[in-house]
Amino acid sequence: TYPRRDIMPTDIEEVKDIIAKSGNSFHCKVLKHLKAQGWTVLVSPYYNDNASGKPREIDLIAEKAFGIKSRFLGDFYGNVNVRLFVECKYISQKTVFWFHDKDEEKSIALVEMTSPCRRDNIHTKQHHYLSNGRVAKLFADEKTKGADNEIFYKALNQSLNGLIYYRTKKSIIPIPANRRDYTKYVLYYPIIACNSFDYLYSVNIDTDDDLFLKKIWRRRH
Repeated sequence: TYPRRDIMPTDIEEVKDIIAKSGNSFHCKVLKHLKAQGWTVLVSPYYNDNASGKPREIDLIAEKAFGIKSRFLGDFYGNVNVRLFVECKYISQKTVFWFHDKDEEKSIALVEMTSPCRRDNIHTKQHHYLSNGRVAKLFADEKTKGADNEIFYKALNQSLNGLIYYRTKKSIIPIPANRRDYTKYVLYYPIIACNSFDYLYSVNIDTDDDLFLKKIWRRRH
């Protein structure tokens, strides 16, 4: 089909309202940002949900290769590919996260299992999973009834299930037919991208004191 040219002004305003309320504009913004930074991106790929047997989709899968050099000679050794499983969420209601101490041993074990990092390497502590002592354990928002419908519950489900399905698939980065694949390792991260942190709050799980309630601020790198 081809775009019509006889759209009424009122139609335009109604369509703009649909676009503004859909949250897809933020989805597109994240896509453009990743591509501008050199990431290869799949838009809304489907996967099969093993729990329900139904097809689902994740907003974005992004992958980028980072070159690594030999420790002793400094020569090119290969690539570490980082693959992101991204859910884009437009946050329009207040959401509270309850934070508690991280299980350090399980976190280190997870890092060792999912990456080439070793616990006896001083650089391993720079891994994102080990860089903060407290993590969110519970969450709730002001409007949704039932945990299954909460925006962050659904986002976690989508990104984690997408990771489980696609982590055994081949790289989405195209490789020319006459070039070998230099990938040595692949790191997988589920990501929830939020349009704003203005409605996000944190509270310590081990206290009911409102003095510990505070806004969550975006981490800048």
